[in-house]
Amino acid sequence: MVSRVLRWDGLNPDGLIEPVCGKIRSLACNGGLDRDFRKWCVSSDAPPFLASFSREWADLLFTSVTLQIYSHRQLLSNLSMTNLMPIWIYDCQTPACKKHRALDRFVAHYDAPVWKSLYPPNGWLCGCSVLAMAKEDLKYEHGTHRKFDPQLIEPCTSWLDQR
Repeated sequence: MVSRVLRWDGLNPDGLIEPVCGKIRSLACNGGLDRDFRKWCVSSDAPPFLASFSREWADLLFTSVTLQIYSHRQLLSNLSMTNLMPIWIYDCQTPACKKHRALDRFVAHYDAPVWKSLYPPNGWLCGCSVLAMAKEDLKYEHGTHRKFDPQLIEPCTSWLDQR
């Protein structure tokens, strides 16, 4: 993701990804905000090319990578509870994820192959999540449960090659 943002800004990402991701990781893990990342971008500690980043690019990069970090941590948490909560439900409750609304309430067993391509984040600023629950609690879950349709993956993965 970082590589694509840098390429779109006309930069060669080789050797630049680690300092940018490292700073975002550090900020995300220590309560830093997007404005802290923007301040770092124009500081003497940052690689010089970051000073030319617009506010929008910096916010997009910081927020998307932070959401990716949180999503990975949620995945690890969900995987640690599979013996108790083997059912996963796709949860799309954020306004930024309009393309993913069709997946909201999609239900599948945690080891279903579909999660390899569908587990969030699924795009820039994707705030979707996956909730783990016990099989017996599934009948008490409100809302409709959606079956998987392969056509739903296309809008959720097509962002990869779009600017």
